[in-house]
Amino acid sequence: MELVALLVMYSKIIINIQVTERYDLTSDEIISEVTAFSQSAGHRQMVALVIQAHGDKRGNILGVDNSPCSVQKIVDVLCSPQLRNIPKVKTKLEFS
Repeated sequence: MELVALLVMYSKIIINIQVTERYDLTSDEIISEVTAFSQSAGHRQMVALVIQAHGDKRGNILGVDNSPCSVQKIVDVLCSPQLRNIPKVKTKLEFS
C-alpha cells in the first residue's frame, strides 16, 4: 500500500488530523501549494508534509513538467512565521 494511502487511513481513524491531497503538480504548483499551506491559519500541534515524486541527481523533486523543485526551498517555505513553533520532521526516502 502506498505511504500516502496509509497516512490518510490512519490519520482519519486514529490520530484525527486533516489530510489534504494534491496530485500531478508542476514544480511551480508544488511551491505554490506549500506556500498557501504554510500561510493558512488553524495549524494545530504538528505538521506533516509528504511528497511522493521522482527526483533528479541533485536531490531536487521533479514536478509533472519535469522541472526541478528544490527541497531546501520547500523547507524554507515551511519555516514561515505561522509554522515557526510547530514541530516538523524532514526525511528523504530514496529507492534505487
